[in-house]
Amino acid sequence: MSAAPTKDEALAMAVEAVELAMSLLKLSLSSSDRAELMATCHALLQEAENVKKSNGWPLSSTSSVSVPAAVEKTKKAPASTRIQTRAEQILLLKGSLFGSDKFVMWESAPSPSEFSLAPDGSLFEDAAKLDLSEFQNGILECWSRAEDALVPTSMKKYNGLPPGQSLLDIDGPASLLKMDMDLKVDLVQDAACDCSVVASLCAATALAEKGFPNIFASVIYPKANNRPVVSTNGKYIVRLNFNGSFRKVVIDDYLPVSRDHRTLHIVDRNNRTLLWPALLEKAYLKVRGGYDFPGSNCALDLWTLAGWIPEQVFTQDNEQPMADLWDRIFTSFRRGEVLVTAGTGKLDKRSEEHLGLESQHAYAVLNLKEEDHRKFFLIKNPWSKGTSWKGTISPPSMSASSPATGSRSSLLDEALDQNVNFPALVSLTNGQPGTFPRPNEQLTPGTFWIDMENLLQNFETIYLNWKPSLFTSRQDIHAAWNLATESPALLFSEQPQFMVKSKDGGPMWLLLCRHFTNDTLESAGLKDSTSLGKTGRLLPGYIGFYIYENNGVRVFEREGYCERSEIVSSPQTLLRFEARPNVSYAVVAFCEDSLSANYPFTLSAFGNSPIELERAFNKFVVNARVSSCWAQGTAGGSARSPTFGSNPQFRLVVRHAGSLVITLQEPSNAHNINVRLVHGKGKRIFVIRKRDVIGDSGDYTNSTAIAHVADVDPGTYTVIASTFEPDKYADFFLSVDSTVPIDLSELPRDGAGRVCRRLARATFNFGDNKVAAPLVPRRMIGVGVVASFCPGGASSLGGVRSTASESNVGSQAASNADGASNAGIRSPVRITIDVGRGSGRKILLASNNGEFTDEDGALRTDEVTLESRMLQANDMWLVLERLSGSSAASQEVYNVELRLDRETGLDVGAWRSWRDPLA
Repeated sequence: MSAAPTKDEALAMAVEAVELAMSLLKLSLSSSDRAELMATCHALLQEAENVKKSNGWPLSSTSSVSVPAAVEKTKKAPASTRIQTRAEQILLLKGSLFGSDKFVMWESAPSPSEFSLAPDGSLFEDAAKLDLSEFQNGILECWSRAEDALVPTSMKKYNGLPPGQSLLDIDGPASLLKMDMDLKVDLVQDAACDCSVVASLCAATALAEKGFPNIFASVIYPKANNRPVVSTNGKYIVRLNFNGSFRKVVIDDYLPVSRDHRTLHIVDRNNRTLLWPALLEKAYLKVRGGYDFPGSNCALDLWTLAGWIPEQVFTQDNEQPMADLWDRIFTSFRRGEVLVTAGTGKLDKRSEEHLGLESQHAYAVLNLKEEDHRKFFLIKNPWSKGTSWKGTISPPSMSASSPATGSRSSLLDEALDQNVNFPALVSLTNGQPGTFPRPNEQLTPGTFWIDMENLLQNFETIYLNWKPSLFTSRQDIHAAWNLATESPALLFSEQPQFMVKSKDGGPMWLLLCRHFTNDTLESAGLKDSTSLGKTGRLLPGYIGFYIYENNGVRVFEREGYCERSEIVSSPQTLLRFEARPNVSYAVVAFCEDSLSANYPFTLSAFGNSPIELERAFNKFVVNARVSSCWAQGTAGGSARSPTFGSNPQFRLVVRHAGSLVITLQEPSNAHNINVRLVHGKGKRIFVIRKRDVIGDSGDYTNSTAIAHVADVDPGTYTVIASTFEPDKYADFFLSVDSTVPIDLSELPRDGAGRVCRRLARATFNFGDNKVAAPLVPRRMIGVGVVASFCPGGASSLGGVRSTASESNVGSQAASNADGASNAGIRSPVRITIDVGRGSGRKILLASNNGEFTDEDGALRTDEVTLESRMLQANDMWLVLERLSGSSAASQEVYNVELRLDRETGLDVGAWRSWRDPLA
């Protein structure tokens, strides 16, 4: 014990030594050995008592357990050492301001002069007033100074004090108010609704009652001899951890007082005038918006109150074996390294009455123990009139000394069996981490034992808060999700990304924690005082993060991660993983399903080896993004659809050779989608051929499609966004990330800005290979031609029709929109605008570069300008020509449409069979 660096560790060592001696005593058969062991027990117990009763550590040199003067100091929590960017500094400064208050970052302890009386003797009064709920306002009598508020008026009358007389008039404030941090307390809530805060304080004070330091002793000012004391002027300063930093929260000692027996703030049933819990509660509620705060989760509360690292274990989803979870918690609990709380899920009234548990309520865990290989939690309901769990603990644990009624510890049982009836043993073991309660244990109202199986079954969440000094290294980085855009969700590649690396590897913990700010409220349009929009409240949204072993470079796709955290609606989430030495990981901080707002957050990395934490390396320094939609006339479907060319398309100009990542996102998650980059010279593409495709996202996937394109030459390209099925309507976002400068713009929809003139159907009768219609331009006019095969208009006399699939893009099937049979001959065709016939024929315009094709999308031409003077030498014809062999064996029908740049100026005659004149 003398080598223990702290009193807490010395006491833990003493308990372990006594337990070992008692085990040997039980096994010993020799009377001399038993006598020697008995004497050893006496000595160890005496030393342990000396440690427990000591006011400091190390003990004086006259003590039997004195230690060397040069004792290793208690480990301090690590602090981030990385240099913040200017953007981070601004973000943290903005985090000081929300609501009407200012919470500056903590720099040093306040001067004692801040707590002195003003020259006129007046007391400090905070300008900020904390809100109460409608119910609380209904029973509020007044706000009173602490010396009056801690003993309600009704109790004063009950104690027989004359009306208007205060306990101060009798005892004075020094004897009334207490700030002791070492008292045995029973903290409860009544008309306050902050169950998670009270449960958090209960769990922390239970740890202090086991001999560990009170974690709140260092956060409340003023102090004397390093301990909080009553302020002379009623001013208190509390050091809380939120918005990426420890911050200064200033309060006065006014507390709400009810007109009846109810209390509106936390109270200690053992010490009615204990002040510090109410002050700590008030400081926290000032940050979170007022006494009408509905509670959050204990993990966040203790992170804010004390800076202990928060973790949530979801009992229904937890994949960790129960024994492993218990061992991890129990071992650390014995050492004072973890605080444990729990929360129930939503319960109906019948379940509440049956179980004795409150719906969506926070509970404190005061102790843990093992008996008969069973695991038990001592749970406290923080409601002053709260019920206890009504369940039973199944065999083999149930016995005459079951934990539900208060069991004897194995250590005490052995002592009694061996006639070692030491009062010191009872005093020492009672309440120590991992030891058992005294016989006939009297539990306070609302406190109960529950075994781990029932805890996991009846509680939704276990909250753990870990002592930060478990680690020697920490780095923080501060950033924000910029959701204040037209997009309801960020692309995965647009989520903030970071690089983290551990020099020697080993366990690394990553904590993601959202901030409270006015920006969150204002940019979401929620400035009112509703519960959702109040200062210190958090708006809806899910957060989490993904880890990739990829040298810390930016990632674009969610797939491929090596670790991921829970995706939670809580304001924080933790991931524990084993880092490899000097390996750089990419960390993606993820947020979704949130209102449009700006969400600042802090990412913290903890480990026992030097850590690097910075922004992820991003070689794609240029980004272009557009929004569009698939709508009527533009939802063309996949490449196998004849309307594929009507899909939204985009012109992409690449200025220099480089690499691209093209991301298509459909936020509704309703459709499978694809994106392609093709050689199209920035023009609309109607048919895709494999040789034209430069980049492709591959199979159609839900919500997001990503195409990686390396080594793209400078040039102008076409990007096509499509759904798998035609006529599927949705909004989408297209983002192009590039290593070089680019320009991205949407192309006009097919036929946009043109007059569409539908002609009579063109029919190839049996034996015909060409049909033509005369054209007569009356003035200068721009003309383009589109033709499409009519499956229902064809009479099949044999032959084989073409089929199409995404794997055979160049050969598309005809589809019968009217539900008629798709059977029919399909000949390769082309369409041209000619001047003259025979050997003097001049082709002005041709589809598909003059090649014959059986693809509907290719039966269109570019635009050509026609003029009346072109008719001076020969007639002008619109010619539809097919390849069908020496004898045409079928009738085929086509729809033909002209795209004109003006309504008038072109006459079109009737279709007729066409035969070239003999040479």
